Amino acid sequence: MKTKYRYTPLFESGELRHAGFRPENIAALVEEGVIERVKHGYYRLSYAADLEEEQLIALLYPDGVICRYSALFHFGYSDWTPSAWDIAVDRNTSKARFNIEYPPISPFYMTKEHLAYGVMQDDFNGIMLNVLIGIDSYAR
Repeated sequence: MKTKYRYTPLFESGELRHAGFRPENIAALVEEGVIERVKHGYYRLSYAADLEEEQLIALLYPDGVICRYSALFHFGYSDWTPSAWDIAVDRNTSKARFNIEYPPISPFYMTKEHLAYGVMQDDFNGIMLNVLIGIDSYAR
């Protein structure tokens, strides 16, 4: 589906309504298996059911920063695979954004000022995500 500025298999219900779909049309598309509900207000095309976790995180949380155990694991400082993605976001972010079954997310709320320090983009299996670099900034 073409959204505001990009083609993506993930889109919001508002984008569907803007394209002329009524709620009953959206429900019928879900019932027919054309689209799948990811979380409240978010859908994806059924053929995109095999999206990687990194792709979903990039689409759902572009303002998020991978942090804590997820960042340690990414940079090779831990061999323990985190059970959820640790993502830092602005403390004014709605908690409803994280009511999602997959991928598992553990949000950490911070001030905008704290989110601005020690953040870089890095490659997560071919997807560029914001990550807290912390101690790794000295190793690169």
